[in-house]
Amino acid sequence: MRTDLAEFWRILEDATIVRADPTGRYYFVHHPDLGSGLYQRGEEAAFLLARGAEAWERYREFDVPCPLCGGSGTIRHTPIRFVGRDGHAFTLEETACPECAEREATERLWPGSC
Repeated sequence: MRTDLAEFWRILEDATIVRADPTGRYYFVHHPDLGSGLYQRGEEAAFLLARGAEAWERYREFDVPCPLCGGSGTIRHTPIRFVGRDGHAFTLEETACPECAEREATERLWPGSC
């Protein structure tokens, strides 16, 4: 899907997460109304390469840093089940690099510990 550059820059301005590869040609964007998208920026337009879950899965193919922390860790695509010290379990549904997923799990189990 082709998006003119003016519209692409407006999408980036309103996005809650924007990560670009080192060349500035590929962008992972999470927009509150449009959801997640992986874009390739050209000279005259930007092209939507993937949307939603596929964008989360494919962003590393283009050397775009982790959308949550900006790091270069390998993302997890499946829910992670954790059991707290009190024996209660929960599932972490976040898709992120291992460091972000572990930090999020720790914060959910023991608020204020991070």
